Amino acid sequence: MPVFSTLGSLAEFRQGYTKPNKPNSLTFNRGLGYDLSVLITPGNVIPPGLPESYYAITSPLLYSNTSNTTTIQFLKMDPYYNYDVAVYANNIAGNSSATSANYYMSSNIVANGNITIANASAFTISPNGGEVDVTTSSGRLLRYTRNANTGQLTLLSNTSIANINLTSVVYSADGNFLYMYGTNTSSNVNTIYNYRISNSTVISSIVTNALTGNTFYVNQNFLYSSPDNKSIIATGYEEISFGNLRPHIWNYSRNTTSGNLTLYQSNFIPVLSNTATANTFVSAMVIPDNNNTLYLAVSDGATTSRADISVYSRNTSNTYLAHVSTVNLYQNTTATLYDIKSTDDYTSVYVSQHPYSLYTYSRNTSTGNLSFIQTSNTSTVIPDTIITPANSAVFTPSKSFSRNPGSGTLTLESSSSSFSNASTKNAVISNDNRNIYALSGSILTIFNITQ
Repeated sequence: MPVFSTLGSLAEFRQGYTKPNKPNSLTFNRGLGYDLSVLITPGNVIPPGLPESYYAITSPLLYSNTSNTTTIQFLKMDPYYNYDVAVYANNIAGNSSATSANYYMSSNIVANGNITIANASAFTISPNGGEVDVTTSSGRLLRYTRNANTGQLTLLSNTSIANINLTSVVYSADGNFLYMYGTNTSSNVNTIYNYRISNSTVISSIVTNALTGNTFYVNQNFLYSSPDNKSIIATGYEEISFGNLRPHIWNYSRNTTSGNLTLYQSNFIPVLSNTATANTFVSAMVIPDNNNTLYLAVSDGATTSRADISVYSRNTSNTYLAHVSTVNLYQNTTATLYDIKSTDDYTSVYVSQHPYSLYTYSRNTSTGNLSFIQTSNTSTVIPDTIITPANSAVFTPSKSFSRNPGSGTLTLESSSSSFSNASTKNAVISNDNRNIYALSGSILTIFNITQ
C-alpha cells in the first residue's frame, strides 16, 4: 500500500485536504485465462479531497496493483482460489479504509483438439510430462511426444507389443520403463509386458494367471507404480468358482536396474461377501507418504451391495502390503464405484460413485486414516473420472467444484467448466497443470487449462 509521511499528511490537512472515503462497491470482469479486472465505484467524496489513485490487494497469495483510474487489473492469477479483494482509495492526504469483495477464480478449460486412435484402451503420461503413451485392444503401443506449451501431441512410434488386448499401462516412477497388462480371453493367458524406453523394446514379460495358480479366470484391471520405484501393484479380480468373482491385489517386486518383475505378494481384498457374483475392483491410488499408503476402491456385488475403500500400508523397506482398515462408502443395490483421487497435498480424498455422488474424505497425513466430510450430488452426470488440479478444484465430466483448501469441502461452480467428456475411460492432468487428457472410446481429447 502507498505510504505517506505523517508530517506531509498533517501539512496537507492544514491546507484543507481530507482523506477520500472508501470505495462504495467493487465489481469484477473476468478476462482471458486467469486475468481479472476490478471495477471500482468511488465513495462519496468531500471536496477537495478527490482520490488520485486506488490500491488493491488480494488474500490469499497477496496479488497487488495500483491504478489512477477506477479499474485495477490482476494478470495470470492462480486459479481455483476464493480471493478476498480489498481496495483502498488514496490521495495526497492519505488512504481510505478498505472496501472488500470476494471473487472465485473458476476453471477456464478449453478443448484444444483430439486424436483418433483405433481401439484405444488406456493411456498414461510420463513422470517428466514429456510423453503420452496409449495402448490398444489390438496389442499396440503408441508413444507421443508432448509439447509442454500447447499440450499438443506428435506421434513418436507405433509398436506391436503382442496379439492381445492391452487394458492397462503405467510408467515406473523413474520414467525408464512402461508396464502393460494384456488379456487373451480365448486362451486365458494374461501377461504384464515390460517395455524399456531407452531402446524402445519389450525386454521381458510375466504370465500372471500362471503365477496365481487360479484355475478360473484372472483379470488385473489396473497397474500402479510405487513412489519409491520398487514395486508394480496390480489390482483386479479372480474367478474362484464359476461366476464367483473376488477382488484381488498382486504386489510385484521390481528390479530397479533391469525393470524385471517378480511376484512377491498375492491376496484377496476384504469385501462384505466372500461368495458374491459380481465383486469388482474399480480404482486405486498410492500416496507417497511414510507408509506409501494404498487406497483401493471396491464394489461388493452381493445382494446387499456395498462400496468400500480398502486401506493398505506399504512397508518401504520390504514393500509388503498390509491391510489396515476398510471404509464403507455406501450401501445400495445399485452402488457402483468409478474413481478415487487425492489432492496434490494428500489432505483430501475424493471418490466417485453412481448414483451421481462424489464423496469427500479428509485424510490424516500421519496415519493415512480417512474421515467422511460430505457428499456432493452430480445431478444426472455419472462422475466416472475425477481430476484434482492445483489443490483447489475437483473436476468430473461436465461438472466442476471449487475446493476449500483448508477443509476439503466442495462447492459446485456456478459456471461449469468446459471439461466435458462423457463416458470417459480415463482422464489425467499433466504435472505442470497446463493440460487435461481424456480418453473416451477411440478419441483422446486435449484440453488446455488457460494461463
